[in-house]
Amino acid sequence: MPQVVCSVGEIFPGMHCIWVPDETVHSFGKQKRVIATVAKLQWHCAFNKSKTHGYYIYLNKEKYKELNLKNGSKIKIEFKPDTTDLQFHIPEELEEVLATDLKAKKFLMP
Repeated sequence: MPQVVCSVGEIFPGMHCIWVPDETVHSFGKQKRVIATVAKLQWHCAFNKSKTHGYYIYLNKEKYKELNLKNGSKIKIEFKPDTTDLQFHIPEELEEVLATDLKAKKFLMP
């Protein structure tokens, strides 16, 4: 997927977000869970719709600081569909445990 230029802002006072162009969100169809990549930082997120400003993804304080962002900043971001079961990376060691412990797998992956 190509990079998209997005704006950094706040969905509510103190709650940072990245505003995503409508056409980018619509290009994913019904898929709302995505993996966002900015520079070398990658995270699992979902497109959300504001009642007044369009689509956004949440941006936590750590990422906001790590990327040295400010409200109004423009950033290049790449989105790709998130096809993981749990919306986060599962370490190989945990995958091995879950393969042998069906009770734990059922608990974590209902």
